[in-house]
Amino acid sequence: MRYRWARIRMERLAEGTGRIRYAARRRQPPARGARTDFAVRPLDTVADDPLSRFLTDRFGMHHALGRRPVWVPNTHPRWPLRHAELLHCHDELVAAAGLAGIADRAPDHVLWSPGVRTQFGAPRLTEREGPHGASPTRSPTAD
Repeated sequence: MRYRWARIRMERLAEGTGRIRYAARRRQPPARGARTDFAVRPLDTVADDPLSRFLTDRFGMHHALGRRPVWVPNTHPRWPLRHAELLHCHDELVAAAGLAGIADRAPDHVLWSPGVRTQFGAPRLTEREGPHGASPTRSPTAD
């Protein structure tokens, strides 16, 4: 999935409760204006299991410069993850990405992190687009 520019807000709700609200609105087509609005309450339990790592360990992103697919590597320390409780969720972004109905049910896994610093590298051109716009990529370490 390609990244899309969005306007994003984060606010802490009711000081001392730990509740945090996130809201985002997509700024470009397709589905310009699609939104998400959700709130979580981080729990005390640390999440350092294989599923949590699989869902969050990302070391690059696919994007496009014009019509050319690129890979943008990044580096960061491990996310300090905690389990969280989802308090509410209204989401249009997941359906806009082609996964209709997924955000209409309770999530299987909810995580929260205070964040990490990330450093992005120079974009690298990937191979030409494949059939139906699929973008096969080289491994970021292969040159």
